[in-house]
This record gives sequence, structure tokens and C-alpha cells, in this order.
Amino acid sequence: MNQFRQVAVNLLFLAGIGACAEAQTVQKLSLAEAIQKGLDNSKALKLSKAKIDESVAKYKQTKDGALPQAKVSGTYNHAYIPNNTLAFPGSSAPLALPKNADVYMGTATVNQVIFAGSHQRYAEASADLLQQMTELDAETQKDEVIYRITLSYCNLYKMGQGQKVVQQTAQEIDERIKETEKFLAQGLATNNDVLKWKLQKSNVDLTAAQIKANLNVMNYNMAIMIGMPEDSKFQTDTSIAQVNQGATFDELIKTAFQTRNEFKKLDYQWKKDELSIKSAKSGLYPTLVASGAAYYVNPTSKLIPAGNTFLTPLTIGATLSYDIGSLYTFRHKVNVAKSQQLETEISKTQTEDNIKMEVKKEYESYLQAMDKVKIVEVAVEQATENYRTALSRYTNNLANTTDKIDAETLLFESRINIELAKADAAIAYYTLLKSMGTIQELSTSKN
Repeated sequence: MNQFRQVAVNLLFLAGIGACAEAQTVQKLSLAEAIQKGLDNSKALKLSKAKIDESVAKYKQTKDGALPQAKVSGTYNHAYIPNNTLAFPGSSAPLALPKNADVYMGTATVNQVIFAGSHQRYAEASADLLQQMTELDAETQKDEVIYRITLSYCNLYKMGQGQKVVQQTAQEIDERIKETEKFLAQGLATNNDVLKWKLQKSNVDLTAAQIKANLNVMNYNMAIMIGMPEDSKFQTDTSIAQVNQGATFDELIKTAFQTRNEFKKLDYQWKKDELSIKSAKSGLYPTLVASGAAYYVNPTSKLIPAGNTFLTPLTIGATLSYDIGSLYTFRHKVNVAKSQQLETEISKTQTEDNIKMEVKKEYESYLQAMDKVKIVEVAVEQATENYRTALSRYTNNLANTTDKIDAETLLFESRINIELAKADAAIAYYTLLKSMGTIQELSTSKN
């Protein structure tokens, strides 16, 4: 009986025991369908989309800096002059001024930067890189969403397969109880033999009840993740356990360096740092700005006065300026930008090492999981043959009930273990895909 209890513990370790309303419907759900529904429903991806839209808007805002800067302004002033006479020394008569005066003034100016050391061009290129980095962050978030859904799907599959094994075992034990009760009536078995089988059945029923509760929780969580009704119950596709990865470790590493978003993002960051260096150096160049202006000066009380009572001067010009302070400050700005680029280079080597270690770890875990499947498959064959022999000996009164129960428990354990091993191999395979940066392939697979 201790063996059976250990099997139950191993199976129930897959998820926390909980309770939930039993689903009303059962629907088939492939891994690709679950991933697609999850992507469509993911709030994290919607937030990533909003961040991409923000980066696009900032990029366009940066490009607006190259457009001409135009301003229009208008002013109206009314003056009241209490002392409106003014006498000059030596003048025979004082100068008389009006008691009130009005003036309208309007200004329209246009300024266009002709040259500013390529600051604008570097700013636009930097903003474009920042937008691409934001898109890579969104892709990384998408990888995480797919991986979480895949793990939940595999665990749902694992628990569902365990339930099938438990149900099959329960049916077989029911047959053994009926068979033993017939033997009891014929004097070929004892009450204790019947009680042993019933105790075995109680243990199986307990495991079945716990698995059912776990399945309810897993179905509920899956429904929430993919945006389905909360009372949904899903039937997983057994094909997810049929995985086989034939590439070598070197090939996997090469793929990871080509596809991992973190690596791509650091490449963009390095380019962005390079632009920062060039932008800092461009501070040594002068700035040339072309300008044009139109003025309207009307010293009358009428907004639209009579002819020859207002002025409309038009001006055009160019301004060349140079920041002398840049001669001794640009070096520090350049050094800061170079230091940032050096940090990016070091981060890239660290990321490269981390990717190598991660892929190696998941690759070895995958190989170990596949080896475990082969070992457990042999164990299933051995347990099946052992049970067949024990059943034959029991039928011919050459073995007692305990021997037969032990053989059946070993068979039950091996059936559970093979399903767990296949599911664990699938999880190891999908985790390996994530470490390589290719987990998104699952969203277009036929699983």
C-alpha cells in the first residue's frame, strides 16, 4: 500500500489541491488554439501594444523637429495720456498730443534650421531604434505568454492522462473485487482478501477525487488565460507528448543567437550608443538658421485703417551661431556616450554567456527527460509481464491476494509514470524552444 500512496503523491504534486465548480461542457482544445486564444486575450500584450504605439508617436514627434517653426502673434494697446502737452526748451509753442492713442501690431515669423551638426538626423535615427527595441520587448512578452499557456496546457494534459489511468485501474479493481467475492462464495478466498481489494479501491477513489479537484482548478485557470467561459472543461491533444528534437547543441546555440530578442535588443542599443557618440561630437559644429518675418504696425484706432496709415515690413535673414563652450565640454559628453556603449558591449557578452548556459541546461534536461521516457517504457513492459505472471499464479492458487495487489500496484505505478514522463519530456522540449527564442513557432503548429 505504501507504493500506491507514493504514486498518488507523485501525481498530485503536479498542482495544488483545490476545489472549483465542475465544468458543464467538454471541448477539444489543441495547443495552437489555446496559444492563439491566449494571445488574443492577453492583457500584457495589449499593454505592450500600447507601448509600441507610444514609441511610434514619439518617433513621429522627433521627426517633427525638422519641420519649420512658425509663429503668429497679435497685440493691441490703448494708451490714455492725461498730460498731453509737451513744451521743449526754446520752442515758441508746446507740442499737443492726443488724449488717447491706439496701436495694433501683428507678427508672423518662420524659422528653419539649415544645419545644426546633424543633431536632428541622429535624434530621428535614435528614436527609430528605440521604437524597434520596444517592439522586441513586446515580442519577449509574447514569448512569455506563449510559454505560460504551454506549461498550463502540458500540466492539464498530464493530469488528464493520470485521471484516465486511475479510472482504468478503478475498473480493473472492481472486477477483482467481484472475482474475489465469487471465490469467497466458493471457499477459495477469505474475507480478508476481499477487504484488501476494497482498501485498494478506496485508495484509488481517493486519488481520483483529488485529481478531479486539480483538473477543475487547471481547467478554470486555462479558461481565464485564454478568455473562455469560466466553467469550460477542455480535452487536450495527446500529440503534444510526441516530441523529438534532433538538432545538435551547437546548432541550438547558433539558433538562439539569431533569434533571442535580448541579443537583438543589445545590438540596437549598441547602434543607439553609437548615435549618441556622433551626436555629442556634432556639438563642435555651428548652427545655421534661416528666418523670415512679416510685421503689421497700425497706430490708429481702426483695425483696418485707411491707406498709408500703417506699416507692413517684411524681413528675411540667416543666423549663424556657435557655442564656444562646446570646445571644452563636448569631450565629456563623448566620453559618457562611449562609456555607455562599452557597458552595452559588456552586457552583450554577459547575455551571450547566459544564453549558452540556459540553452545547455534545457538541452540536458530535454535529453534526460527523453531517456526517462525510454526507461519507463521498459518498466511498463516489465510491470505488465510481472502482473500477467502474478495473475496467472493467483488464478492457479499459487499466489495470494497480497502478491497480486503488489503486482497490480506496480503496474499502476508504471502506467502513471509513463504518462508523467511523456508530459515532462514535452515540457522540457517546449522549455528548450523558449531558451532558443523559437517558442512562437507553437502558435503556428498543427498541435
